[in-house]
Amino acid sequence: MDPFLRKGIDMTITRLRICCCIAAWGMAALLIPARASAQVAEAAAAAVLETFRPVSGALVIVGGGGLPPEIIDRFLELGDGEKANLVVVTTASIYAGTPEMDARMNFWREKSLKSFTVFHTRSRDEANDPEFLKPLDEATAVWFIGGNQNWLTDAYLGTRAETKFREILDRGGVLGGTSAGAAIMSRIMIAGGKETPLLRSGFGFASAMIVDQHFRKRNRQDRLIDALRQHPGLFGMGIDESTALVIRGSLAEVVGLSDVTITLPAAEGRPARVESLAPGKTADLYALSRAAKSRRNIATITKPGVRGGTLILVGQGSTPDEVGQEFLLAAGGNDARIVVVCDAMADGDEEPEVCRWLRLAGATNVKALPARNRRDVEAPEFLAELAAAKGIWLSDGPIRQLIDTYVDTPAQSALERLLDQGGVIAGSAAAAALQTAAVSALATHDELESISEAYECGFGFLPGVALMDCEPAEKATGLKARYPNLIGLELKDSTALLVRGSKMQVLGKHAVTVRDRRPQDSDDHPEFSLIKPGEAYDLAERIRLAVGGEPAAE
Repeated sequence: MDPFLRKGIDMTITRLRICCCIAAWGMAALLIPARASAQVAEAAAAAVLETFRPVSGALVIVGGGGLPPEIIDRFLELGDGEKANLVVVTTASIYAGTPEMDARMNFWREKSLKSFTVFHTRSRDEANDPEFLKPLDEATAVWFIGGNQNWLTDAYLGTRAETKFREILDRGGVLGGTSAGAAIMSRIMIAGGKETPLLRSGFGFASAMIVDQHFRKRNRQDRLIDALRQHPGLFGMGIDESTALVIRGSLAEVVGLSDVTITLPAAEGRPARVESLAPGKTADLYALSRAAKSRRNIATITKPGVRGGTLILVGQGSTPDEVGQEFLLAAGGNDARIVVVCDAMADGDEEPEVCRWLRLAGATNVKALPARNRRDVEAPEFLAELAAAKGIWLSDGPIRQLIDTYVDTPAQSALERLLDQGGVIAGSAAAAALQTAAVSALATHDELESISEAYECGFGFLPGVALMDCEPAEKATGLKARYPNLIGLELKDSTALLVRGSKMQVLGKHAVTVRDRRPQDSDDHPEFSLIKPGEAYDLAERIRLAVGGEPAAE
């Protein structure tokens, strides 16, 4: 056949294919609102409950536009360099499967790689076909090109192809993508919408976040904030053109020509927080995830009080003698199984002082349980010890270290189960603050404010309450100002609180200051209440109680 005639036929076929794709795109756009709501609801239920999961391999998420050499070089390096088995997924493009797309793949063919495969289908049956999926079995790198992100999820979401993509990531490979290939990375995917986001379910390779692309170029900050408003507990990463967010483990680095915009959603009394991460800078995505959850959890003010069991919160310095008797009584008696969770003890070190103190109080079954790091508290043998205990004492330590070690771990769940079963948890100083909804942990030097918010949320075993340091005073009042609906407790040395339900009793030497004024209270409402040793306070009703539980005379 005459070559010019063949070229004309090929061009006509390509145009017809593109027109069909565009028509299909238009039809899909009409159907998206109807089918997306249930899909997004399912994705949201999974996404907002999770904290960021470290990535086993690597993700290279590009905001669209041109691809600077440093981004491509980093992607291929993470995919095993010259030994890479690269798969390029072209499904998002209207040119997918056409000679035009074949020509565009020369960019990748010219790289010195072990193997290169173009991967495309619009058939979900084919996306489940083992023969079709063979290129993914040996792949070390997968790249999703730009176009329409809905075509990617329509073809692969929930299929064996998606499972194969995850397996590549889990075995240490790299998944990367640009524009549409960036949007699919989050579980809640921005599928379209100029100002109001159209949300669907993405693959969720990057958990607990919402990704938006072409960010500064197309002024999409308001769109991302709106998406986060609909899904509190997630954080946003707005990636500009010619810029990549490279994720390994929980650490994200910016590579390329522009920046990445970190966004925390607005919460009760707090506006959205927006911060820029410049090229070469890094951020801890796990901490950002905790910060977003902190905003959601602390802003969701529930009726204060312990759901079950007993909490004992001890201030700095010596522990009042009566605390030992109350702790053992709440645990079930002197023979109850008591576990003291402490810093690691080197060989030959004596057990913690609190173990000896509890024995003097009458305890006969006490065990010290060292906890050096998060790995320790997630170990099966550690969790088994917590499960067997009737009373658990958490030793003091730097509040940030305690949060990094315990929050959002199976150990936290084990502690919560102990309370639900009627057991007792005690902690002193920072370990006491950890039991409440919020703690006053200050930002470190040069730290992103969004990261510092990760250290404001405790276990929440005592919701609606924050245990505040008495010194400096501005630390306590600052936390109360940020969360005005919380009840602030200022606990001095040699003093403790015994909390059951919504009732707390003061033990020890000093009175406890309760900052219980709310924004809706009248001007004549006092700023705080002072609860003396032996007195009690109803956290739910916000009133002082005399001995016996009756309201106290002012």
